Amino acid sequence: MWIEALENGRYKFVERYDDYLTGKQKKVSITLDKNTAATRKFAQAELLKKIERKQQNVSYNKEITLNELYERYCSYQKTAVKSNTSKRNAISNRMMLGYLGADCLVNNLTALYINDCFNKYDIDKEKTVEYVRRFKAMLRWGYNNDLHTNYAVLSKLSAKADISAHYKVKDKYLEPEELEKLLERLKEIPRWYYLSYFLSLTGLRIGEALALHKSDIGNEYITVNKTLDLNDGSFGSPKTLESNREVYIQPELKTLLKRIYIYESEKSMSHNIKSILFMCDSKGNPLSYYGFRTYIDKAAKEIGITKKVTPHIFRHTHASILASQGVSIEAISRRLGHAGSDITKEIYLHVTKQLKKNDEKQIDIVKFF
Repeated sequence: MWIEALENGRYKFVERYDDYLTGKQKKVSITLDKNTAATRKFAQAELLKKIERKQQNVSYNKEITLNELYERYCSYQKTAVKSNTSKRNAISNRMMLGYLGADCLVNNLTALYINDCFNKYDIDKEKTVEYVRRFKAMLRWGYNNDLHTNYAVLSKLSAKADISAHYKVKDKYLEPEELEKLLERLKEIPRWYYLSYFLSLTGLRIGEALALHKSDIGNEYITVNKTLDLNDGSFGSPKTLESNREVYIQPELKTLLKRIYIYESEKSMSHNIKSILFMCDSKGNPLSYYGFRTYIDKAAKEIGITKKVTPHIFRHTHASILASQGVSIEAISRRLGHAGSDITKEIYLHVTKQLKKNDEKQIDIVKFF
């Protein structure tokens, strides 16, 4: 480090370093009011920090920890994806850091170590798939941005993340008789009954349904152009570009909408509610997602449904019923508001295969002569 006295009476502290990418020498500097032992010590430390920041993108490649990768990935996600998506991914990956160790060097991770950690903590198989899928996305982002070179663990985890055997497709949706049984049970709490029935007939995501305004319900279509952030309660744009859509109101749905209108109107009058929301609580605010999720899961267990019942199961149920009635996968995707979904495709194929088997059983018992 050397010091240059400036005309204005201040001092410029300068240090050289070798740039990793170009191989050339470069300089960093800091200007201070005094030239004393204390300021020289301070300047030296600050200059080293500046050099580290200049070189950090290349030095991370060898020694980045899981926690450092996590922090950078979270910062990227906050500007690249929706708020609730970034929060969901952050929570999932934070769990992974807890299992694997935040100080682990990414380049030293192995598939064996990760699998051993899952076994050690006895993590649910379904959660394992979910955690690995989101962890993989973070590792892939880090690899694509030259933050680490551990492609080996990324490629080996791909098989682990895609092990659909842990997912039983038939457990992702309710059979018609299960749906009917659950809806009958939910009649005890009208708001959850109507919301569940509505989700089953529309295929809307729960955030989309809770964000609907009265003005979004037309004579022929429901306009979906916003969603409720389930983390902070704010309203934002739908999950994807395809999510902005108009959902056709079929006769059964039209009948349900009339019943919901009557229920909501009576509630508004009795509680003196003034709300623009299509469905709201007793204060005119969006219905509680967590209250809804807790209640339907409890109700399902009480009537003997062993599947994990969440608000999203109604969306999958909607897809399965449409598939069973011969609606194409393209039409289902348009109605659900996405270009494509692996789960939706799996459900579609599963249901259509079951229909084919049923057809074959019927043919088996036919006697031609």
